[in-house]
Amino acid sequence: MRKDKNFEKHKLYWLAFYHIKKSAYNGNPESQYDYAQQFDSINFLGVNNPLYNPKKCIYWYTKADNGGYAEAYNNLADFYERGEGIRQDLKMSYELYKRGAELGSITAKSNLKIFERDIKQGKYRL
Repeated sequence: MRKDKNFEKHKLYWLAFYHIKKSAYNGNPESQYDYAQQFDSINFLGVNNPLYNPKKCIYWYTKADNGGYAEAYNNLADFYERGEGIRQDLKMSYELYKRGAELGSITAKSNLKIFERDIKQGKYRL
């Protein structure tokens, strides 16, 4: 019985993945963000994502940014800040955190404050 439940969960996951992907390709910014998340790191859960792909994350977060999706600005800013999958660009990172915060992302607001503190403490120079 347990095996059947896992199979059903797996099937539902891939069905959802298919619909998110389809919606993302059709230009829906929230779906573009959700699709990017499928390729992002989930290390905070203590698990390595087998689909992890920084270039795909950056591509789809950028698409979601262009659609005005606030949380995507925060996630894209993080890639620029760390220089992972893209050339490190602290000015771009700062602007993305700022724009995400302006659009209402609580996470971007928090990360913007941390970024500004790091600038004042000399960790970053713009």
